Parts: sequence; C-alpha cells; structure tokens
Amino acid sequence: MATNEELEKRIENLEKEVQHLKAVLQYQMRNKKK
Repeated sequence: MATNEELEKRIENLEKEVQHLKAVLQYQMRNKKK
C-alpha cells in the first residue's frame, strides 16, 4: 500500500495536470469563437 507521502505526491501531480488541462481547454474555447 502507498504511504501518505506517495499519495500526496500523486495528488500534487494530478492537480498540476488538471490545471494544465483546464488552461488548454480555455485556450481552445477562445480560439473556436473566432
């Protein structure tokens, strides 16, 4: 089983990925409106 530390690292990485995906989505939405 994963330790709390490992889980926290995974959560941090996932949160970074989510922020990145949100930014990409917003960028694409802005470009589609043109």
